[in-house]
Amino acid sequence: MIKIKEWLLNNIGLISIYLIITSVGNSILFHFFKNTNILKFTDPIFGFDYINLNFFNLDIFDMRIAIDESSYFSFTYLNYIFYLFFLVGVILYWHSKQKEKRILKFSYSIIFIFSFLSLFNRIKYLFKAEEFKPLYIVFFMKIILIIYLCYIILKYWKKKEKYIKIEKLQLIDYRKFKYKRTITFNRFVHFSIDTFLIFSIFSNYVRRLPKEWIRFLENEFGNDISRFLLFTIFSTIYYVFFEAIFKTTPAKYLTNSSIVSLKNSPLKFENILGRTLARRIPFNSFSFFGKLGWHDMASNTTVVQLEKDTDAKKYDIIISIIVITIIVLFTYLIVREDYFNFF
Repeated sequence: MIKIKEWLLNNIGLISIYLIITSVGNSILFHFFKNTNILKFTDPIFGFDYINLNFFNLDIFDMRIAIDESSYFSFTYLNYIFYLFFLVGVILYWHSKQKEKRILKFSYSIIFIFSFLSLFNRIKYLFKAEEFKPLYIVFFMKIILIIYLCYIILKYWKKKEKYIKIEKLQLIDYRKFKYKRTITFNRFVHFSIDTFLIFSIFSNYVRRLPKEWIRFLENEFGNDISRFLLFTIFSTIYYVFFEAIFKTTPAKYLTNSSIVSLKNSPLKFENILGRTLARRIPFNSFSFFGKLGWHDMASNTTVVQLEKDTDAKKYDIIISIIVITIIVLFTYLIVREDYFNFF
C-alpha cells in the first residue's frame, strides 16, 4: 500500500493527464451514444466524467454541434473550461519542475467534492437494474479510488505548506499571532470564486429536489427566503466539507492561502463550524474589508498567506488572469435575472 501511494505521488502529472483525457473522452462518448444501451455497460467501467459544473443551465454555457442537416447535440461547456484549466495546471506543474501546484490543488479539490456527491447520488443504482449490479459495484470502487487519490494528493501537499512569519504585530488582541495574513483583495477573490462554485456544483442537485419541496418553501417563505435557505444549506456543506478536511477552500488554493487559529492552537471542528455559521450574519461578506472578518472574529480564526514554492512571477500572472476571468464571469452572471427563475 505504501509503494502504491508513493507511485501515485511521484506521478501526479501523468495521473492528471489521464483524468483529463478519460473525462473529456467519456463526455464526448456520452453525447453521441446517450440514446443507446452502450453506456449502460461502458459507463460504470470506463466512464470517468469526474465533474458536472452547471450554473443553472444558463445559455451562456450552451454549445450546439451539428450532427447532420436535421439534428445536433447541445452541451454545457463549463466542464470543458474546467479541464482546460486543469491542463494549464499540469503544464505549469511540469514547467516549474513540480513546484507550481496552485491550479492542480484547485482542480483536485473540485474533483474530490464531486466524487463524494456522485458516490451518494449513485447509491440508488445498487437497488435498480439487477442485470447491471456487478458493473455498478465496479463503478463504486472507481469513485472510491478517485476520492482516495484526491485525498492523499491534497493531504500530501498540505503537509509541505509553510506559513509566512512576520515580526510586526498585526492584531492588538492577538499578540502571539505572527503569521502574515492574506490581503483584502484575496479575501474578495475567495468570496467570489467560492460562491460561483457553490452555485455551479449544487445547481444539479437543486434540480433533483422534489418539486413539492420547492413549492412548499415558496408558499411558506416566499421566493427570496427560499433561495436563501437553499443557498445556506449548500454553502454550509461546501465550507464545512473543505475547511474541516483541508483547512482551506478551492478558491484559497488559487491564492496560496489557508485558515489558521488566531490563538496559535490547532484548528478544531468547532472553529470551522463557527466560521461557517457566522457567514450567515447579514453583510458578513463585506466584513473582510476591515481588519478581521466577522466570521474570523466569531471563530478565532483568520486566513494567512503560505510560502510560495517558486519565485517565478510569470506563474502569478497566468493564474491572476484566470482568476480575474472567473470573477468577471461571475459578476456578469449574478446581474442576470433569468437564473433566479430556476427555483
